[in-house]
Amino acid sequence: MRRPFLCFALATLGWLPARAVQAQAEAPAMTAGEIPSASPVAEQSALTVESLQAELQEMQARHRQQIEGLRADLARQEEEAASEHEREAMQREHLLRIYGFADVGAMRTIAPEEPMMASQFTTPLTFYLGRLNLYYDVRPDPDFRFLAETRLSLYPSGTSQVSNTGQITRTSTLVSDVSSPNPTASVSWGSIILERAVLDWTRYPFLSVRAGFFLTPFGIFNVDHGSPTLVTVSLPIYIGQGWIPERQLGLQIFGSHPVQRWELGYTATVSNGRSDGVLDLGDSKAFGGRLFARRQGQLGLLIGASALYQPYRRNREQFGPGADGGITYSNTRVVERTMLTLGNDISIDYRGLRVRSELVYFQTEYTPGLREAALQDAPPQGRGGLAPDSRQFNWSIIVAYRWWKLEPYLRSEVFMTSPSQGLITRVWSPGAGLNLYIRPSVILKASWTQPRFYADDDPEDLASQQNFHSFVGLLTWAF
Repeated sequence: MRRPFLCFALATLGWLPARAVQAQAEAPAMTAGEIPSASPVAEQSALTVESLQAELQEMQARHRQQIEGLRADLARQEEEAASEHEREAMQREHLLRIYGFADVGAMRTIAPEEPMMASQFTTPLTFYLGRLNLYYDVRPDPDFRFLAETRLSLYPSGTSQVSNTGQITRTSTLVSDVSSPNPTASVSWGSIILERAVLDWTRYPFLSVRAGFFLTPFGIFNVDHGSPTLVTVSLPIYIGQGWIPERQLGLQIFGSHPVQRWELGYTATVSNGRSDGVLDLGDSKAFGGRLFARRQGQLGLLIGASALYQPYRRNREQFGPGADGGITYSNTRVVERTMLTLGNDISIDYRGLRVRSELVYFQTEYTPGLREAALQDAPPQGRGGLAPDSRQFNWSIIVAYRWWKLEPYLRSEVFMTSPSQGLITRVWSPGAGLNLYIRPSVILKASWTQPRFYADDDPEDLASQQNFHSFVGLLTWAF
């Protein structure tokens, strides 16, 4: 509203001096040699011109002051507008943002010949709800960020259990819906899985602190686990085998620094580690870290190295009657082991080409006299005994190329263990798939995988009887 007024004032101040000059020009000019008379009229005219000039000078000075005031007022208004815009931007940052991803699919499994393994698969063609993950993102302060991720699921409805007699039963969560106005209504209840809940302090890019329940920063796939971002449908074997906990409760320090086209970063963690529950009941803190170098540009390159050290201690706590009639309490260490997981990975992105490769090593060592019982799927000669120390390797590679909206890929994964787990010494899992990008945030995925099992001493070729085929179709989207 004040900009037109300012323009009008400037124009008016420019017109007044011009009008005075015009008035002087219109006054009668004296001829050459003419002597001015000293009449009262001439003297009055001279006084009038001098007073007019003085008045004009005073008016110009006053108008210059007014112009300066208008300019200062305009600058103040622009500064206030910028401050208001900044306040609105900060308020928008403080708002809670909710986003996420989901997927639904169908799968068909050709079960293995080995009957024990066959009972663990759903062989008919079936539809399933994969993930419905919601992110809750807010910045309560410019230096802080809170992020929580939850997964809504149907678990434990439909999960299988094997009784002592060998009978397989399915869990049903069907109950009466007491909150429904329909007295005969029923509902199958599900569960909420907390993926993470962290508060980050991010004042400095090279030094940030995270506290809470965070995803373990190891390798390529555990943190960026959203199905729209993954090339394949399934994750590497080492994640499913529990070589690392997918989530940890504790503290994390992380940061990065740019060096030309490269970004050098690090992460260090301390957490409760392996425990029978959420709390650390055996004073067995886990320590981990990750180093990475990421190249920006047409050729995207990520090279990383990860490590995680996890001690595990289990105590037996027991109350009992004392000799004096009181109550005694004992706390005895019964299991103690250490686990070390090391990994290196590389990711390459060049135009439509995507390559993901990861090599992971995992070892378990027990303290003498503090071993736990062997698992039920141990070899027959080891059942009823104690779990041995072990060394395991997992190598996976994915090669994909996107052309137009299609992205075919090939994958291969190798798993090796010593000593053998059950009848298995090595597993080779080849696979292939195709991703169709219907929209940038809507992807249709199809994959085939055939895990093939091998054993060192297997004259009857029992390991190969566990081979199976898996076909999966998945529709995933981000929102």
